[in-house]
Amino acid sequence: MIRRNTDTRQNNRAVGYVRRSTDRQEQSISDQKNALEAYAVEHGLRFLRFYVDDAISGTSTLGRRAFLQMIVDAERPSCDFNKIIVYDVKRFGRLDNDEAGYYRHRLRSHGVKIDYVSENFNA
Repeated sequence: MIRRNTDTRQNNRAVGYVRRSTDRQEQSISDQKNALEAYAVEHGLRFLRFYVDDAISGTSTLGRRAFLQMIVDAERPSCDFNKIIVYDVKRFGRLDNDEAGYYRHRLRSHGVKIDYVSENFNA
């Protein structure tokens, strides 16, 4: 298992992942961004950037370029974050349990945790 050295300088660095599948969805991209930025401030996190998939279904990772780039970035030895902030589990993806667990495991094995803002838990 590969583990990145997470010293105290990296322990409070976060990125946000936002996704919207349709124009009619309740949480717009800007609403999600605002919630994630507020969460970062409230929890003393240094917010670095957003990964955005707009008008993309969450039932698969196919076509979710920002999501896949975020995974690749998290696995790099030079990764500059150790936390991903997501509005809720559905924004991370409407994947089946095995596929969602696969991506969460890949992230955790590289020292990256996920915080779900609206559900107030992390993985």
